[in-house]
Amino acid sequence: MGEYYRLHPGMLITCGVKAFCDEHGAWWMLDILWSYQPQCRKDKMLREIQFWKFEKPTPDASTITAICERDGGDVAITQEVPYTDFRPQSCRLWVAPADGEQWVIMLPEEY
Repeated sequence: MGEYYRLHPGMLITCGVKAFCDEHGAWWMLDILWSYQPQCRKDKMLREIQFWKFEKPTPDASTITAICERDGGDVAITQEVPYTDFRPQSCRLWVAPADGEQWVIMLPEEY
């Protein structure tokens, strides 16, 4: 396993996620993921793995949508973010258990 950073009690992030958030000022994305964890932990499939994507409708849009999908692609959570200065058009983050007590947020290529 690679290097992890503690985001909140029970929630870790990878060095890739830390670098991405530092570069793009995207720490707010992690706050969104964290805020939905109580709801996600009640869903059997989301306890195994969560596929989050953040998508702007166009490259120059100032809004973004946060979407959490279960394995298989069905949407579990959608949240509209009315304003962002986030430059990339999209981002994908995965959340998976690291052990019995810890969860880790990672970039897909870090899985």
